[in-house]
Amino acid sequence: MSQRSTPAAGQFLFQREVVAMQYPCASPVASEQTCRTCAPGARRGSARPSPDAAHPERDRGAVAAAWRGALWLGTLAAGLVALFHAPARGQTVSELPRAEYYLAKEMLGAGRTADAAEGFLAALRGARRVGDQRWVDSIPPMVLLGECYYQQGNLAAAAEQYDAALMLALNNPDWIDRVEVGPERLTELAIDSNLRSINWFPRSRPLRPLVVPEAIQIAIDPTGAQVAQPGIVIAPVSLVTRLDASEVMRTLAIALHRRWEILGPLSRNSPISIPLARMFARNPVVQIPWVQASWRTLRGLSQLATPTATEAANTLRSSAQIGNEFDYFLTPRALLVLGELELAEGAPARAIGLFQDAILLAAYYQQHVDLAAGLQRLADTSAAARRVDLLQPFQRAATWASKRSLISHVKASLGALELALLSGDYALSDRLAQQTATTLRGREQVLPRDLARLNWLNARAALARGRTTAGRNSLNNALQLLHGSAETGLAVAQTFQIQLTLDLHSAGNLTMADAEKALDQLLADPAPDQWRQAPLDNLAALTTASLPAYRRFVEMAAARGDLDETVRRIDRLHRQRLYEALPMAGLLLAWRSALSTPVPDLPPPVQTAVQAASQQFATLPQS
Repeated sequence: MSQRSTPAAGQFLFQREVVAMQYPCASPVASEQTCRTCAPGARRGSARPSPDAAHPERDRGAVAAAWRGALWLGTLAAGLVALFHAPARGQTVSELPRAEYYLAKEMLGAGRTADAAEGFLAALRGARRVGDQRWVDSIPPMVLLGECYYQQGNLAAAAEQYDAALMLALNNPDWIDRVEVGPERLTELAIDSNLRSINWFPRSRPLRPLVVPEAIQIAIDPTGAQVAQPGIVIAPVSLVTRLDASEVMRTLAIALHRRWEILGPLSRNSPISIPLARMFARNPVVQIPWVQASWRTLRGLSQLATPTATEAANTLRSSAQIGNEFDYFLTPRALLVLGELELAEGAPARAIGLFQDAILLAAYYQQHVDLAAGLQRLADTSAAARRVDLLQPFQRAATWASKRSLISHVKASLGALELALLSGDYALSDRLAQQTATTLRGREQVLPRDLARLNWLNARAALARGRTTAGRNSLNNALQLLHGSAETGLAVAQTFQIQLTLDLHSAGNLTMADAEKALDQLLADPAPDQWRQAPLDNLAALTTASLPAYRRFVEMAAARGDLDETVRRIDRLHRQRLYEALPMAGLLLAWRSALSTPVPDLPPPVQTAVQAASQQFATLPQS
């Protein structure tokens, strides 16, 4: 039986003032040395291991080996090795972000998160500086460095990078007004909408994508660096001439979305949430349709973490297409979030349609991070809705991604595996499980969340066929990966949010009222829809030792003199003691799953058990 983990102390705290936030690289005056301290294994107070420490057997020359025989990745890896160890280039390069960033981005798409993290750190070391202050070209590598940590299960480190990137945006609020974009007609930017081989899932509407310029001239006073206000930086044109503005906005969208996901109910208490919403609330001076639409999408994403969160859906709907006709590079992210909002409103069918459109467009634009996120959401939702008709589309998506994006290939393969299990095709599920295991257990991939999901599905397959010991072992392995460790932090958002709530409250950065409100939501038993949508994450949260949080929750009610609420919370504490016993939690999950599934769809042994229990407790009142 696996040993339950105790959450480590939260690794990042909100500060009382935005300008006083202490995230590495968040400050506009961060030095080169400060950036290096963000590196794995070197960040202050962090036990996060470096990629080489985590894999001491790694041979640097192996980075140049081709993945699955693909020569393009072998060339890419060799280039990355040279870039990682090359001295930082001078400050005269005009194309930003630098080449290191795009090479590392391909490594992330290949699932090689440790190598990609090295590449993004190299890109940050060579990023543009005005004096000792960073500029907006540091935003993309910061965000995707955070994505590496997210995929590795280190939510605290990921949140630090996302917030650091967003702080840079706050410190450079008018950069978007200084781009020089030609007055292209949208019809001239529109491209072939057939999407050729990208047709695995049905579309809810016609897709008409367009491509915007990748490098845009920046029009800035050439007299030198200026500081408009304390901490507000203007870069001189002599140092910065062309910027991939669409990549800056795309990665800002990732950061806004991820931090909302990671922080959950605490996102509204972050001191940068309101400033971000205010910044994106204004309209850019540049009157180019795709710039205006992109800024509205960022506005909608920022609204998710504010008291006006209900406006986010309307804002995102208005910006998901340009002129209600053309799709563009932020359409996949907007559709993905709209699907999540539909899911929260209890509309899984509409959510599935939005996820499918997001996936097809992300694949077309070769946005590996967005594609992987969309496939993950669709897999969870289609399994919860028992949409086994999507099994073959997931297989086709996995085949397509196998030659382009390993991280997306894994997500699609796991989605197909779960639907194969639900359909009762154990031969297919066994084959898919073996293929996915071979991919995930390679030394170059560091994707513990996906490995946990594979173990979870293996446990379900084993238990459905009466292989109790194998099923228990696989379940233990899955939970162990999600419980996290002192080195990697907490991998489940709910557990992370509980610990962060306690840390913020004890540090005086969260009022008791806000802490109680957050804990009341986070410590509540999962609703049936939550169990169906994320059974493994909910089981991991229930089996993580969280009694200190329950005790503090009881103390808060007692301090207010609310006797009835104190008694109610004591009862919840005692129930948690039972849930933290793995056999009890496993039994609870098994019965929830059995009772929510039509009896004819259950394996014969489970049908017998459910029917016997139904007869035995037939006289009990039905809730």
